[in-house]
Amino acid sequence: MGYQFNLVAHFIYLKLHFFNFSMMIRYIFLSFFMALFLQATHAQTALRAGPAFTLILGPYEDWSHFGGSITFEKRIQKHLSLGGTILFSKSPARSDFYKKRLVEIRPELRYYFKTSMDGLFAGVYAMAGSEDWKNVRLSSSSYVNESIYLGPGLSVGYVQKITENFDWAIQLNGAAHLGEAYFPLGAAVQIGYRF
Repeated sequence: MGYQFNLVAHFIYLKLHFFNFSMMIRYIFLSFFMALFLQATHAQTALRAGPAFTLILGPYEDWSHFGGSITFEKRIQKHLSLGGTILFSKSPARSDFYKKRLVEIRPELRYYFKTSMDGLFAGVYAMAGSEDWKNVRLSSSSYVNESIYLGPGLSVGYVQKITENFDWAIQLNGAAHLGEAYFPLGAAVQIGYRF
């Protein structure tokens, strides 16, 4: 598609302007390198989504959360990719009549041992999230913010192409809340589209 567009552009350029050989050579030269860049970055970006599970280990109690995750990933070098994940999850209602929900954002740098966005990877990320709670005994109760947290994390996972444009991924991660003794551990399975 990109190459066809360039050919049409060359034809229109010749029809609409006076023939200038040096300008035409510069234009073709620039178009050639733009086409090479677009070809080199083809299918190097992925958008994935799937279910996620988070277990938060704390000094007083542990919480399990079930929800979903959306990940954006972009190849930046042969073995490196840069991206981010949005995690959203809710905990089941507890015997003490309240439940929690999480919304978390994780910018992440991944190192692939084979080649970027293919095979086994290890990553480092920073997390920023919001934790809310709700009283389930009161029908009028709405979620109230309990805390906003930050922290570093590590991840390991595997990405496998299904077709040229589709892949699947599995990821395990662990992190620590800054200033608090809470340690979220998580897992996610995702299906993705590459473009």
